[in-house]
Amino acid sequence: MAVNSLVQQIFPEFKSFFSNIYGDSDIAILKEYGTPKNLAKAHTKKVASLIHGRCKCTAEQLIAAAKVSVGISEPHLAFQLTDAIEEMEHIQKRIKAYDAQIKEYVDMLCPNLLSIPGVGYTTAGLIAGEIRDIDRFHSAESLISYSGVNVTVYESGKYKAQHLMMSKKGSKYLRYALFQAARIIWQHDPVFQSYYNKKKAEGKHYYVILGHIQKKLCRVIYSVLKSGSLYSSAS
Repeated sequence: MAVNSLVQQIFPEFKSFFSNIYGDSDIAILKEYGTPKNLAKAHTKKVASLIHGRCKCTAEQLIAAAKVSVGISEPHLAFQLTDAIEEMEHIQKRIKAYDAQIKEYVDMLCPNLLSIPGVGYTTAGLIAGEIRDIDRFHSAESLISYSGVNVTVYESGKYKAQHLMMSKKGSKYLRYALFQAARIIWQHDPVFQSYYNKKKAEGKHYYVILGHIQKKLCRVIYSVLKSGSLYSSAS
């Protein structure tokens, strides 16, 4: 069972004291005491030592809430909560290890991708991992086709659709990375911002505009990887 669900059963008032129950202070208190019954008997100084300086609640407030909690202070639930927290921490540790591996991979093979606004280490690693060797693609258009962000038009006999749709063929992971970067780049890069505003003035829907930005971004990625140079909005 998830940490959030267990806290709701064991100590429902706890969440009202913190904006995020997955913060360091929250987790430390939950691991140390497990149930409101245990927290109610805790020493104020001990609880205070577990509360981060940015937290608005005090140890006295937490202890007072624990004493009147309507939660279930059962040992088996406390055990499940501790187990869920430890599993979460294990996953977080693995994520950090993967992030470190991705950073090393990107710094070694394609650091120039990081010069593109909206492309961080995770996105760059995903892009590079899906493209693998840029020389597999003879042009930017072939990379666009591989990513599945190229536009298709439905035609049947004399009928031709009025609405264009993304083909969504090819690599869905590359398409996801392009979408995430597209949401950011137009807000921080003058060239893409101008392009966004142009499409918006044409009456295009937000997600349609993002589709166009993804295609444009694909061309930038192709150029950056092919030339080995950094991205510059002035180029």
